[in-house]
Amino acid sequence: MRIHWLHRVTQLEYRSDHWSLQFADRPAVKHQTVVLASGHALTDFPQTAPLPVYPVAGQVSHVPSTPGLDALQTVLCYDGYLTPVSPQFATHCIGASYHRGETTTAYRAEDQQENRTRLIHSLPDTGWPEQVDVSAGEARMGVRCATRDHLPMAGSVPDYLATLSQYEDLPAQRLQGL
Repeated sequence: MRIHWLHRVTQLEYRSDHWSLQFADRPAVKHQTVVLASGHALTDFPQTAPLPVYPVAGQVSHVPSTPGLDALQTVLCYDGYLTPVSPQFATHCIGASYHRGETTTAYRAEDQQENRTRLIHSLPDTGWPEQVDVSAGEARMGVRCATRDHLPMAGSVPDYLATLSQYEDLPAQRLQGL
């Protein structure tokens, strides 16, 4: 396996027995198999443009631990999540905000408050979420690729139009099989 880190692929083309990859900053290469691990940029190629995926910008808040909160031993999942304390940084992660269709990675103060508020509202009969402090503005912003059903996507680059055509009359095909 050869990995081409930090080299922008400008063109991807399948030939009879291999893929040809054109790069912005180096000569083309040929490979029998190509794995696209490009996140929300997955649809930058004509072969993948029609895939039903979209970008989601989000922010994870890093909050200092408190006595009591540092006893958390597992991730809490609700309308968001809260991680156990990081022994290295003495912080927890809460999050994450969700901005469908956006790719900006600028820090958002409102997302910090939204992450905290979501935690408080998800645990209404407890007092400790009120102690979660997002005022330091510590966060990580990123953009992920999402599908409508939020399930992972893996496999060969499809001939998307052929797939749609093949399944266009699926109800009729199912009736014929009965």
